[in-house]
Amino acid sequence: MRAAHPDAGRRECVAGLADLVARECNVQEFRVVAEPGAGEVVTGDGWAVALDTTVTPELDLEGRARDLIRQIQRLRKDRDLPVTARVDVTYPEGEATVVAALGTWISRQTLARSLTPGPVLDLAVWVDD
Repeated sequence: MRAAHPDAGRRECVAGLADLVARECNVQEFRVVAEPGAGEVVTGDGWAVALDTTVTPELDLEGRARDLIRQIQRLRKDRDLPVTARVDVTYPEGEATVVAALGTWISRQTLARSLTPGPVLDLAVWVDD
């Protein structure tokens, strides 16, 4: 019978923790390091936690896209649209950069058949002929 390496349980725990954090916190990147760095919080049992709160241009675009998706979904709900209804979306012209970068994702999330710039956010239900 072979004895398990003393760090085997810890590695398994860290792997499980990484999966949990990525899934529950919508974390794009998760690293496990042996030694804490500057600004990291060290707990009494040797674990360290650090958050990089830098908002990159990509994160800003993603956040704006999520907000636009939320607004579109709210309009769908307010208009009592069926969950499967396809829509043509008119989005505020100020969100053109977001739609140019992430329009395909926005369309998939909202069942939008088209995304067109306009003065305000609006929806038209698309009816298949």
